[in-house]
Amino acid sequence: MKTRFNFLFFAILMACTLTAQTNEDPTDEGVNWAYCQLVGSQKLFSTKVDVSIDHGQEIKNIFQDNRIFDPATGKARSFNSMVDAMNFMGSLGWEFVQA
Repeated sequence: MKTRFNFLFFAILMACTLTAQTNEDPTDEGVNWAYCQLVGSQKLFSTKVDVSIDHGQEIKNIFQDNRIFDPATGKARSFNSMVDAMNFMGSLGWEFVQA
């Protein structure tokens, strides 16, 4: 009887002192996450793709251009495929999350 009591006391003591794991990454403190969606459209009579970025913002001007621009030239950039656009975004520091 005493061994059962000791085991029960030990089990209750352990249950009170254990903590659950969290999904938070301790290295991500103070990081603001931004998500975007890449939307591709095939160019007419071409194998290239124009890619726009959807940040979820409200469109206030119907002529707003959300295409990806090359930072070096300042011109809209065309890509060979959507994977090419994802690799370009990765080179800018974006991280792929879900397809």
